[in-house]
Amino acid sequence: MNVSQVKSELDDLLENYSNGLYTSGEVVSNAMEFLDESNIAEVWDDFPSWLKEQIRALLLDFSESDEVVTFGRGDAELIKKQNLFVKGWLKKNNLI
Repeated sequence: MNVSQVKSELDDLLENYSNGLYTSGEVVSNAMEFLDESNIAEVWDDFPSWLKEQIRALLLDFSESDEVVTFGRGDAELIKKQNLFVKGWLKKNNLI
């Protein structure tokens, strides 16, 4: 997905959140999927501050040994790898 598509989906996600269709936890979970190696810096900058803070809090103590529960929403190992990737990027950029 290119950056403009991600930004459009992020806008939709945040609008649906403000309309009460998603919880903040659901927004965090969905937003994490938007972050990949090709776009993380640009997409991160578009996240509202409350979303960045919740992602930081989620990943602060996250480690390789943590078990991920997905409730059938995705592959737990892929989600763990994504979380570790984002945490590594945040640490590298002194954001956590």
